[in-house]
Amino acid sequence: MNDDAKIKFIFAQDDIVIMATSERRVLK
Repeated sequence: MNDDAKIKFIFAQDDIVIMATSERRVLK
């Protein structure tokens, strides 16, 4: 895996975490 793919993967994970956190806040 090259660095570019790693960076994109990390950013994708961050986006998923942010979306999940936002959804939790909305549900509360």
